[in-house]
Amino acid sequence: MSRKNVTYIIGNHDYLFLYFMRKLKCDLSKTNNLSEDAVTDFKGYLEDGGAVTVEQFMQLPMDERMYICDYLEDSNVYDVIEDYTKRYILVHAGISGFSAEKPLEEYFFIDFICDRIDYGKRYFPDEKTYIITGHTPTPLINADASSNVYMKHGHIAVDCGCVYGGKLAAYCIETGHVMYVNAKEKYCR
Repeated sequence: MSRKNVTYIIGNHDYLFLYFMRKLKCDLSKTNNLSEDAVTDFKGYLEDGGAVTVEQFMQLPMDERMYICDYLEDSNVYDVIEDYTKRYILVHAGISGFSAEKPLEEYFFIDFICDRIDYGKRYFPDEKTYIITGHTPTPLINADASSNVYMKHGHIAVDCGCVYGGKLAAYCIETGHVMYVNAKEKYCR
């Protein structure tokens, strides 16, 4: 949160965390504030890796918790970076209901954080425009199921499935260089 050289894009898990923490007013004893469906969704979030985040979050002083929620609430769902002749659109998951003629600011918040992008389709006709995504582990995209960054059809997918035992990846826009760190263990089923 304090690093100025990092572009943070909110994702579906971050959004769910923020939603539940705001609904519960950062106090887990207030789960009676949730509907039955929301309780089910919250349990699913906790089972999908959120339990550790919530546990550590609840150990923080209330002012820090509120600061984190404010930061998440003020975050972007996309960013556009232009580098010389190339244009990069950073989103978490995709652009739901995409149309090349529709300006990005006309999409809804949720259009960027949940629905997976179609990696077999070029979205922007300009071959120097790239969409950089996370959300979908690249072993599900790459034909050989490898945990490597996917770069085809104007897409750069950087979620290399570290949580499933794959790799953590970083892509450098300026050089096109990719760096990897292998997962130490498999964290999710």
